[in-house]
Amino acid sequence: MSSIRVLVDSTAGVNPELARRWGLGVVPFYLTWGERTYRDGMDLLPGDFYRMLAEADANPKTAAPNPGDFGKECVAAFESGHDGVVIVSPSPKMSAAHPNACSAARELSEDRVKVVDSGQGAGAQALTAGRAAAVAARGAAIAEVVAAAEEARDRTELFMA
Repeated sequence: MSSIRVLVDSTAGVNPELARRWGLGVVPFYLTWGERTYRDGMDLLPGDFYRMLAEADANPKTAAPNPGDFGKECVAAFESGHDGVVIVSPSPKMSAAHPNACSAARELSEDRVKVVDSGQGAGAQALTAGRAAAVAARGAAIAEVVAAAEEARDRTELFMA
């Protein structure tokens, strides 16, 4: 039986409790306000973020996790006994997280690290990753986890008003 770790970045909006319950790893985005840079969800929690947003004169600058950030999480997954990693990224039209995750996959092993473009971001990305994690929890091979993520992505639509 294989053991596949599913990762998302913090823009998926998966809180720590949900990540634990679903078995997801979360790679943080970077938020820079003035001279200070925070890791989303680690150094800066949502409540503090919204408080700072309301009080600040300017919005923060954001930066996607770099290939090394994704690579570090993949290596940690391998060291903890996982056979592979599936990274569910936001659309590359929205973020550099996707190409950065792909770069990490190429650097480590494209056989053991797969990147799935969620086609969207935020909640849609989280739902896609959640489906992949559910399949991974049953001991599925990496190809099955990728297929589950792609099927969920293809069945997910985002409506905004």
